[in-house]
Amino acid sequence: MRNDCLQELFGSVLSILEQHACVIVPGLGGFVVNESPARFSSEEDTFYPPRREIFFNSLLSHNDGLLVQGYMKRGKSFDEASRCVDEAVSIIQKELESGKTVLAGDWGVLSREGKFFRFVQVRQVLKNRTSFGLQEFYFPKIHQTSSPVSEENVQSLDAKFSFKPLVVGLATVFALLFVVQPLQNEGANNIASLQSATMLMANLNAEVSTKNQQITILQDELDLYQNASEGFYLVLSDFAKLDDARNYMKKYGDVLPEDACVISLKNKFFVSVASSLSKEELQMKKEGLLIEEDLLNKSYILSVTKLPR
Repeated sequence: MRNDCLQELFGSVLSILEQHACVIVPGLGGFVVNESPARFSSEEDTFYPPRREIFFNSLLSHNDGLLVQGYMKRGKSFDEASRCVDEAVSIIQKELESGKTVLAGDWGVLSREGKFFRFVQVRQVLKNRTSFGLQEFYFPKIHQTSSPVSEENVQSLDAKFSFKPLVVGLATVFALLFVVQPLQNEGANNIASLQSATMLMANLNAEVSTKNQQITILQDELDLYQNASEGFYLVLSDFAKLDDARNYMKKYGDVLPEDACVISLKNKFFVSVASSLSKEELQMKKEGLLIEEDLLNKSYILSVTKLPR
């Protein structure tokens, strides 16, 4: 009689929790469903899927009528259902007050702690539609076998290597494999082709780097040095050596105009700050120059009318 009464009560509770988030057992408390998300237990190294867990709150006392309705769905009248619930609750209260535990079917255990009742779920019984079929699984820690990469090491690598030239270089190497020697042979021939292409790529990179440096130097020289053409030049100073003229340009570079340059004529080098095909126009340019007065006072006009052949 006792076991049947309790089995019917907790069976009804479980059936109601499949459809509702809470069910009240009058005089005992309420069973509440909590949606628990997926989690990882670092202590057990185990992943747990989302689940619907059952909790118990003895402070819930309002009779929502769901439990009696559950009995009535099994063919009992309201009075019969209410009497069965009262009998089951009376049995549970007496056993808990005597210090015993009460089994809630095969899915939980009720006990008493002071003035309140305590419930522990011992088996997962409620189905979760969002994670149906998912099982918990064990995933052991992966132990580190090498020293970790620190931020300093990464910054050091970034400083040593430029990935953009590496990508361009690799693309060029593979292109050379198809241009320099068609991939008609197999095995050792392909390896030899790759080695040849790699060596060629290294030589090309070195040659391009050298030419780039030469081009940069020549461009700098062109900006400062040019052969004289016919016309008039406002000269600040002249030198027998090109290096001396360049040093003069560098020394006063901050105060010289942008079109200042070194011109060469009859094995002499002149620092010119303005030029024109007309002497009068050159004189006007001189008056508009923002150059230190002591430098400008030493200037003179160089006339180039017929260039030597």
